[in-house]
Amino acid sequence: MRRGSVHFRSGPVEGGGGLAVEGEWTAPATAQERYTEWVGLYGLDPAVLIRLIEESDGRETVRKTWTAQGEVEGPGS
Repeated sequence: MRRGSVHFRSGPVEGGGGLAVEGEWTAPATAQERYTEWVGLYGLDPAVLIRLIEESDGRETVRKTWTAQGEVEGPGS
């Protein structure tokens, strides 16, 4: 399962950072499409953190992270 999240942060991500929108998709292609859509909609806002997360066997792995500075493969910050 893939999960996407958009966090509108007012402080550090480690501290919870603010409001969030999340979605879950079983099809990886759908998750990637939503991630790309969210980057287009919210990606230039310096208060936004967008992540594409893969969940398998109860473990989460961050696949992509987007901030106003651009994309990072993996966890990012």
